[in-house]
Amino acid sequence: MPTKNSNDNQTLQLSMELLPEYAADYMFLTTYDPDKKGDKLKELKESPVWNGLAAAKSDHLFYNDFDTFYRYDPIAITAQIDLFVDMILERNGKK
Repeated sequence: MPTKNSNDNQTLQLSMELLPEYAADYMFLTTYDPDKKGDKLKELKESPVWNGLAAAKSDHLFYNDFDTFYRYDPIAITAQIDLFVDMILERNGKK
């Protein structure tokens, strides 16, 4: 997380206008959508701010399944790292 964030929490709520200041070269998004409507994700994907991010322009955005990436225990985190690596390799045609 950027050093300009003085918040001690692991998460930070941002407005869309501030997102470019915090965006990374590679971004992984896990969406909570219990009703499986996809409205908010669709709205995000259509946003000029979202599409203007360097990660979007470089095809370095990854959309993740909430049920797979929800857990934060050590075993789940280790498995998720492997999944993230696989996603990047697959996107780059190396898997």
